[in-house]
Order: sequence, then C-alpha cells, then structure tokens
Amino acid sequence: MAYLEDLDIQQLLTLRAIAEEGSFGGAADVLRFSQSAVSQQAAALEKAVGHQLFNRPRGPKPASLTEAGRILLEHTELILARLEQAGQELDDLAAGTKGRVVCGTFQSVSVELLPTVVGQLLLSSPGVEVELIESTSNADLIELLVSGKLDVSFLVGPVNDPRLQIIELGQDPMVLLAPRHDELLMGPDPEVPRSAVPIRELHEQPFIAQQEESDHVRVETSLLAAGIKPRYVFRTNDNGAVQAMVRTGAGYSIMPKLTVDETDPDIRIMATDPALPKRTIVLALRKSGPRIPALHTFIDLSINASRERLDAMPD
Repeated sequence: MAYLEDLDIQQLLTLRAIAEEGSFGGAADVLRFSQSAVSQQAAALEKAVGHQLFNRPRGPKPASLTEAGRILLEHTELILARLEQAGQELDDLAAGTKGRVVCGTFQSVSVELLPTVVGQLLLSSPGVEVELIESTSNADLIELLVSGKLDVSFLVGPVNDPRLQIIELGQDPMVLLAPRHDELLMGPDPEVPRSAVPIRELHEQPFIAQQEESDHVRVETSLLAAGIKPRYVFRTNDNGAVQAMVRTGAGYSIMPKLTVDETDPDIRIMATDPALPKRTIVLALRKSGPRIPALHTFIDLSINASRERLDAMPD
C-alpha cells in the first residue's frame, strides 16, 4: 500500500514536468533546477509512493511514465488545479471580491437598509456570499455574534458589551400612525392639519402595539412617563400588520419611523408633542478576530445607507 504523507508539491511539479518534457534535462530547464536536483526529486517521489514512476532509458530515448506514474500524474493534475483555484480564491478574498459575510438583523433594517447594502455589495463584488439571520431579540443577536455565528449585526442601541465594537449608525424617530382622515389629526382650524399631535390626547385611545420583547417596551415606558395609558386592542411584531390595522381605523400606533411604509396613501405619519425619545441603530462586531475585506466593505455600505435613512447622532 502506498503512503503519501511524505509527498510535497515540488515533487508533483517535477513529475508533471518530466512527463511533459520527456526528459529529466528538459524538466530541469522548465523548473530552473539542475538535472541532478530533478533526479533527486524523482527518486524521492518514487520512494514516497513505493512505486517506480519513470522509465529511464539509456541514450537519446525520451523518459516516460510507468503505469504507476500515469496514475499519479492524473491525480497530480487535479491537485495542482485545485491549488491554483485556491490561490485565486485567496487573492479574491484579499481583494474583497470573494468571501462570506453573515449578518444579524431585525425586521425594519431588513426592509429599509439591507436591500440597499446587499444590492450594492453584490453589484460590486458578485463573488461575495451574504447570509442574513433575523431576530426580534437584541440578546439573541449578541449571543450569535459573540459565538462566531455572525460576523456583524445590526442592533437597537444603546449596547454596552466589552466583547463588542459598536458603530453608531443613527437615530430613528418615533412617530404616530393614524388613519389618513382621522379627527385626531385636525387642529382648531379644520382646514389646517396639525403638524404634531399633543401626546395627552392619546390617553386611553385604542392602540395597535408590538409584542413585549420588541420596541413596545420603549414606547410604553415613554408614554407612561408622560402620564398616557393606551388601550391596547391588538399586538403583533409584524410591522405591516400594525400598519394595516391602523389603516382600517382599529387604533393608533407609535412606531420607529424606519418600520413604517411612508408610501401608504391611507396613513398619516405624525410627530407627537412632546416628541418621544428616538431609538438608536448600531452595528456591532466582535472586538477580536480576523475581518475579511468584504466585511469592511459591508460596514462602509451600511454606514452610507444609514446616513440616508436615519437622523444623525447628536453631538
């Protein structure tokens, strides 16, 4: 049985060169070795595989491969081709045109930011693979990030974790959603719609809200602090379902602006007076570990997309 642990790449290159050139001298010229060095490589290769690989005729006759040599050459061609492919892929990885980025996200970022980010990344680097994992839980996304299952993740800030590097992307205002012609939107002059709804007027009004583990806690805390107690008639973490229920007149909702379809003609998006605290959107990465160039490109594109869709962070 042949044991190939002692093979090295140079020996395989020598095998191929002898087969292609038909002589040890020709192989030496191609490889830029001395003929004695080629002979030593060939002998070491035969010893490693335990078979005679070369027919070494005397005189002007060309060197040729034995049957064992032909078998090994077939595998050598495959090995060298895979190594060449590996080298090309490593070059592409270093250039940022290849690699894999696994990103954590949540619903509104998936809808409003990531299509731009991923689209631009794949347009410039089609060899890059992007995988997205969505969750409603900051804690779950952080655990996936720290464990190495994510390379990067969007999170709702503030996030204080010494294991993470945090990049603040911007702030997302909280807005009131109401049916297009709802009377709450009208001020003292019926002909002049309000620019903002006094928050006191939301007391005990019907509300469509998100589930406890999402942005709902932040909204409810702010409302209660202002002395406002909403009357919840429906809860869902589906942003589209929240907006659809508001559209029907079933209730109002206060949501981060990024979660809202602003093109909906049957919805009015209003500020509240006073305004509720904005939520902060951040990008998180592990502080330690390698980062491929494609990941740096993904981060830069995320920062640029956020500048267009989010309010700037306060100084």
